[in-house]
Amino acid sequence: MRAKGNKMIATDRLILRKFNKEDINDFHEIFSQTEVVKYLPIEPLTYKEAVDKLDNIINNLSDLDKEKPKFILAVQLKENNKVIGWVGSGPLPFAEEKIELFYALHLAYWKKGFAFEAASGLLNFLRDEYDIKPIYALVDDNNRGSVKILKKLNFTFEKKVEIEKDKYRFFNGLDLYKLKE
Repeated sequence: MRAKGNKMIATDRLILRKFNKEDINDFHEIFSQTEVVKYLPIEPLTYKEAVDKLDNIINNLSDLDKEKPKFILAVQLKENNKVIGWVGSGPLPFAEEKIELFYALHLAYWKKGFAFEAASGLLNFLRDEYDIKPIYALVDDNNRGSVKILKKLNFTFEKKVEIEKDKYRFFNGLDLYKLKE
């Protein structure tokens, strides 16, 4: 599943790999879409904001060899090398002892099994390389597609997130799911 020297994860149709500067046009196309960022803690990105965000990911969130799994990977189609989204993991901002899985895809690739495939590939990597238990995910209960994906991945609802700190206000009211082991 993982080509160790190449630092990527392969699934049937996808390659999960480090982002690079050449991904900027695909990255901007994805994260400038209102529907894509609707359930993320960001607004649609301008081109400049996309460049800055991608630079931050490349410089700070690309190392798959860290002690803690804190990274964001490009979701790339094998058939044409197009980047169609991201998948990642890292500590929950408001509960750093808990590791979460997250993903977002270009609207044109929704409902085709790509989010499930990318998340499943990353889950296998996390289990093999980091032996993390449990793994969590956050989702807005209005995001029916992601709720469905999480359930298919064997996540179960744990609780509604209740946060009073302004810094983490975005997460208040989201559903916390936990992977069944």
